[in-house]
Order: sequence, then structure tokens, then C-alpha cells
Amino acid sequence: MSRFFEPFNQPVQTVVECTSYWYWVSDWCGTHQIPLPLAHAKMLKAISYAKVKTDSMDARTLAELLRVGLIPEAHQCRRDQRDLRELTRGRLRMIQRRSGVQSSLWQLAAKYNVIVQDVGWRYLGKLEAFLTAQLPPVAQVEAKLLLEQIRLTQNQIVILEEAIEEQTGFHEQVEHLKELPGFGLVCAWTVVAEIGDISRFPSVKQFVKLLPAGTGG
Repeated sequence: MSRFFEPFNQPVQTVVECTSYWYWVSDWCGTHQIPLPLAHAKMLKAISYAKVKTDSMDARTLAELLRVGLIPEAHQCRRDQRDLRELTRGRLRMIQRRSGVQSSLWQLAAKYNVIVQDVGWRYLGKLEAFLTAQLPPVAQVEAKLLLEQIRLTQNQIVILEEAIEEQTGFHEQVEHLKELPGFGLVCAWTVVAEIGDISRFPSVKQFVKLLPAGTGG
């Protein structure tokens, strides 16, 4: 990045589309005091639809829209807010991964008319003993491996939850949310992480309208 900007001896502006890789660009531009609006990917497609899309064509389109002031901007959250959001999203991905492994184990047991729900997922040691007694030796091998994956994923979820709790600067907002019915600690963290600065919504109506489409980059 530094080499690219070296030839320019006048103030410059940049723009990047809101994809999964904008973090490092934003951090670099922030360090070097270079303005960087974040282009809303969904709204950008409505403005600049093209039958043929390449990286160079997309870059040119973004530059032209920036020049005439037509970049549809997405919310660019602060670095600490971004870190919190990555942790909560990482936790969700782990939970989805655990659910997938649990589904595989359920399907394995169902082949032999063994119902996992009779024991449940809370106590994996008890479940392992139950399956060992019910499944044939070949199925026991796979069941044991799946249970090990569930244990590993569960431990990783706990690590992420501890990292979430260690985040600073959001405790007051989290405590307010926890007063609402159905809001536990992790749920409150997730809402704070995804919404970001609530003041960016001029009204309650706009907050409710914008939320389903995503809260920005």
C-alpha cells in the first residue's frame, strides 16, 4: 500500500467495497490519515450493475462513483466494536459447527434405532456410555470420534465466551440489555456488537428498517 501511494504528492481519497477483507485496508488508511468510505455492497450493485465484472472494472466503477459523490456508504464500526463482533460471530460459527456434528451423531445412532434424545447432549460422558452399550462396535468407533469433536468445539466456545467477557467499553450497554426479558449475557454482547453505535440511526423507525438488511461492514 505504501508503494502505491508514494507517487502521489497531493491529498488522495480511497474507497473499498464492504466485503470480508476491508479491515486491514481501513486500518492502514486510518493510520495514514487517508479518507476511506465503505461502499455498501448490496446498494452498490443496484447502482452499478454490469454484465461483465472484473476486479479492474469494479475498481474503476468505485473510483467514478467516489469522484461524483455517489458512493452508498455502509457503517464502518470502530476497531474495538469490530473485535467484539468478530468474537460473537466466531462463537456463532462454533455453535453451528457443533450442531452439525451433533446431527451427524444423531443420524449415526438412528441407523441402529438408537435415539440420542433419550439421554440428551448436556452430559457427554453419560451419552458416550449409553451409545457404547447400544451401538455395534463399528458404529462405536465413529460415535467416539464425533463425541470428541463435540467436546473440542464446546471447549472452544467457552474460550470465545471468556474472550467476549474480557472486552471493555461495552459493559454498561450490556447491563441495560440484560434487564430485558430473554436477554442473557451472550445475547446482549451479540446485539451490542452487531448494532454498534445506536446514535447512527436517526430514529427508531430507521433502526427497525435498516436492521434486517444488515448493520454495515
